[in-house]
Amino acid sequence: KRWRDIYFASTPDLAPISIVLTTLAGQHYAGEPSPMEALSRVVSSILGALPPFGRLYVLNPMNPLEDLSEKWDDDPRRYPAFVSGLRMLDKDLAAIRGAHGIARGAEQLERLFGPVVPGVITEQARAIEKARRDERLGVTGTRAGALATSVGPSVIAVANNTFYGA
Repeated sequence: KRWRDIYFASTPDLAPISIVLTTLAGQHYAGEPSPMEALSRVVSSILGALPPFGRLYVLNPMNPLEDLSEKWDDDPRRYPAFVSGLRMLDKDLAAIRGAHGIARGAEQLERLFGPVVPGVITEQARAIEKARRDERLGVTGTRAGALATSVGPSVIAVANNTFYGA
């Protein structure tokens, strides 16, 4: 939803409503281990579900007779704006995943999600450093190799580093 607020800042009347975004995210989330993997998967999965003709219908999971996306019919610009924005987000997320270095990735994330990004990155760095000091920092055994702040059966502990050489 934060992406929506940034992307549609100059055309808020075209922005998809929150319930459409959260319903789609819930339908397409598959338990990915990291927020970036989850967001990338959700976006690509929604794009894959777009019909070749007409528009996507987002139905209320508790009442399938209710079309949560009915506002797309009120203005013929809304649905194409949603699809265009989603395609752009997919490309931007691919660029972030391919970015070399935290500074470049952070710059791209800030463009998508706004000025909250530097604070979030700083907070994450502090949490990782605390986990390292407390000897709770690990790497998941998944192919993504995500950092984890607890060690367990599927997490490989990161060896303590003294930062003063061998």
